[in-house]
Amino acid sequence: MKVKSINIAIVIATLSLIVSLWAIVNTSVSIKYECEDLTWRKNQLSAEQIRMSVENCEQLSFDQQLFGLSAAVSAVFVLLGFAARVTVLRRTT
Repeated sequence: MKVKSINIAIVIATLSLIVSLWAIVNTSVSIKYECEDLTWRKNQLSAEQIRMSVENCEQLSFDQQLFGLSAAVSAVFVLLGFAARVTVLRRTT
């Protein structure tokens, strides 16, 4: 394997990690503004709106966990890429 292809893989994994972290922050902000105020807004909403809001909050929570898993996998690939790069560089020198 060439160092150039390993570098490309590291860059792609790093970009994936950045996107996953951005998505985690984005869903965290959405949860903060949409779900934390839900108990206060229950007096103002109909039963159908409350049900839809609860489902939305559950979906946001699931999405946040999924993005966390994606970030963890991306971080592992970045580390594996660096390990592969070090291994290839040691073999060529």
